[in-house]
Amino acid sequence: MRSVTQRRAGWAAWLAASCLAGCGGFAAFASRYPDNEPDQVGALLERLDAAAPREAVPIAVGVTPAPMKLFAYHLQTRRVLWQVPVAARFEPFLAGRTVVVQETQAVAGYDLATGQRTFSVDPEDMILNGADGAGDAVVFTLTRGLGTLADSEVVLVEDGSVSWRREFERQVGSPAIVGSAVLVPWGTQFLSALDLDNGKEFARIRVRDGVIAHAFADTSGVYLGSQHGVTRVTASVGSGTLKGSGYLSLPDRELPGQPLFLRDVYLP
Repeated sequence: MRSVTQRRAGWAAWLAASCLAGCGGFAAFASRYPDNEPDQVGALLERLDAAAPREAVPIAVGVTPAPMKLFAYHLQTRRVLWQVPVAARFEPFLAGRTVVVQETQAVAGYDLATGQRTFSVDPEDMILNGADGAGDAVVFTLTRGLGTLADSEVVLVEDGSVSWRREFERQVGSPAIVGSAVLVPWGTQFLSALDLDNGKEFARIRVRDGVIAHAFADTSGVYLGSQHGVTRVTASVGSGTLKGSGYLSLPDRELPGQPLFLRDVYLP
């Protein structure tokens, strides 16, 4: 297991080597990457528009009480598709064709159709924050610590093997795969768009009137937001506005149980 000092030293060495090699752009999550550049935001919107729409999946996943089992349940036929023993630390995530769950010693993926284990990744004492999938690709985020003292990692798995990993010294949120883009919220105000093939950042959005903790796609579009509210990704988001046209939030009045739109990923 690498220490925080080793991880940061490795990141600095990689960044220096990339610059010496004459890379033509910024590394993923580079601190000096420009925000809300019109050409880059336009390229991101083009990728999102070109992506195939998400299909509705009538399957719920969960974990039973002890003896603990991970299961998939078909909502239309009202039957359990499969269940397998698991030592889950937290709730599972439905990520496309894969169920992602943090176990005692690993972050593991299970095939949604069969329950067969498809991959296992060492989280290095980090906590699974979110996951998403499209086709044979699965992305998930890991975090240790809070705020500016946090260390995080974005991991892309394809066909059961890790394709790339990107380290970052800030908290990250719950990611999404949309077409050829991986959308990663971080630092409460930022969204970085990484290329699915190589993990290189090609666009960054910063909002100043809300919190970006989750990125997700459904049959109607691509959305950003947090427990406070969500908005559909349009050109207005690229101008730094989250609470523009299409922003949805819970009523101002207090509701029973104080429900949230989404889980607060920036809390411990």
